[in-house]
Amino acid sequence: MNTKLYCPFAVELLFDFFGEFEIRTNETYTTEKKKKVLSKIRQMLDKEILFLSERKNDKFIKWNFSTDEAIRRLENLWNDDTQFSDFYNMVWFGYQEWYIDKLHSLGFKKAENWNDFLNEKIGDLEQWIEENRPKENKPLENQK
Repeated sequence: MNTKLYCPFAVELLFDFFGEFEIRTNETYTTEKKKKVLSKIRQMLDKEILFLSERKNDKFIKWNFSTDEAIRRLENLWNDDTQFSDFYNMVWFGYQEWYIDKLHSLGFKKAENWNDFLNEKIGDLEQWIEENRPKENKPLENQK
């Protein structure tokens, strides 16, 4: 698991995922590269770490779609000829409140070193997420 993307506030826009997959904003967005990013987003949506939103009239409107529908919408918005500036108005990501609250309860601070925090306070992040996710939520879907 790449833990950098799980650090709260590390992801706001779609291009924040690009560095993890060696995607350059001045190159064509190939289907293979898009699949890698969308697969990671799907994982994080399924684990209820992230949510998606869009900006309308200077307000952020949280998407209330299934994971499959959210990914379909992202696929349709992100074209091969998408320009870098288009990403600013495409979609916004946020971290779920339960996730941030649980990390804060362990002493996480935004300026803290994420990897040290994981090693000292969490250990296996996937296991920690599964153990700490709100129990009333649906089971993980679309796991591959």
